[in-house]
Amino acid sequence: MASSGVSVITSVTEKKEEPAYLQESRRQPVWHVIVLHILTLATYSPFWFAKNWSLLIHAQKLAAGEEGADERLVPYTGGEELEGVRGRDPILLTLGMFVPLLNLFLAFQLFTQIARIEPNKDTYRAKHPRITAGLLLAAMFALYMLGNLPSTMFLFCLLSFVPMAVAQHWLNQYWKQHEPPDSLVRQAFSSLELCAVIFGSLLLGLIVITPFVAPK
Repeated sequence: MASSGVSVITSVTEKKEEPAYLQESRRQPVWHVIVLHILTLATYSPFWFAKNWSLLIHAQKLAAGEEGADERLVPYTGGEELEGVRGRDPILLTLGMFVPLLNLFLAFQLFTQIARIEPNKDTYRAKHPRITAGLLLAAMFALYMLGNLPSTMFLFCLLSFVPMAVAQHWLNQYWKQHEPPDSLVRQAFSSLELCAVIFGSLLLGLIVITPFVAPK
C-alpha cells in the first residue's frame, strides 16, 4: 500500500556554499603602481601608502594572534620582523597621509619598515633601513618639485612613482616569502581603479594637447 505522505529527498551531492571570491596575495604588480600614479596625476600616492600601512599592520596582528585572518587574502606566515608597526592605527595613518609635513614623516617610516623587513639581511637596505628610507623620500620629494617646471614640463613630476615602485618591489619580495607559493596576484584593476585610470587618461590627454590647440 502506497504511503500518502510526501517524501523529501536530500541530495547526497549537496555542497557547502563557496565564497564568491578567490583569496588574493598581498603583492601588487609594480606596473599597477606606475600606471595608477601617472594616470591619477600622482594623487594615488597617499592611497598607496595607506594601503600598505594597513596590510603591514594587519599582518603583524595576525602574527601576534591579535586579529583573525581576512578571508579575501591568502594566509600569512611571517612573524617578529613586523614588530615595528605594533600599536599603529591604520585609520589615523591613512588620514595622516593627507596632512602636509606629517605625510612626509609617515612616508619615511613606511619606507624604513619596508627596508627593514628585507629577507636578505646582507643587503644595504636591510643593514641601513633609515638611510635607505631617507634616500627614497628625498628622491620622491625632488621629483615632486619638478611640478614647478613651466608649461607641460611639470608632468615630469610624475616620475615620483620611482621610489614607490622600488619600495613595492621590495615589499613584494617580502610577501612572496611569507605567502603560499601558488598565491594569486591580482593583475586586473578594481572597478574604482579602472574608473580612476579612464578619467586620468582623459585628463592627462587634455593637459598634453591643450598647448597645441589653444589660441595664441
